[in-house]
Amino acid sequence: MNWKDVRYVKLKLCRQWCNKFGISKTIIHNLKPMTQETKTKYALSFENKIFRSFGEMLKVFGSNRLYLTDFINSWSSVEDLDNYLIPDIEKVINDIVDLKESGSATISIDITKSEVIFYLDNVGTDYPTIPTTDFYEIVKAWKAFLLSPPLDSIRI
Repeated sequence: MNWKDVRYVKLKLCRQWCNKFGISKTIIHNLKPMTQETKTKYALSFENKIFRSFGEMLKVFGSNRLYLTDFINSWSSVEDLDNYLIPDIEKVINDIVDLKESGSATISIDITKSEVIFYLDNVGTDYPTIPTTDFYEIVKAWKAFLLSPPLDSIRI
């Protein structure tokens, strides 16, 4: 089987899955694969974990930056990503606004054209940052993972 055959099979399975769950095919096709550089730089992991004590399976994001891990894991709804976080990032990237504030239950962020600043309580004023392009790529990859089988959202 060559790469074209593999791509065809993946596309066919994706279409079947999208039709089964009523998801727009454009959501899947518009997601670009994450670069290996970004995966390596942040030691990213996307896992389906079974928590026996809770009796449930969760989709879990991991990185070598705890603040990024906490922030991304708190955005567990594709609907919230589509309605709030992704449009906020795109408004800044597309120069519609210079600064957009967002956040999660535990971390607030400022999104600028060049960087995302994570406001943490325990670091004084030396707040960690990552490039906005990297952050956008990570958020899109998280969304794609949330949409992937075996779960179509964070919890079953």
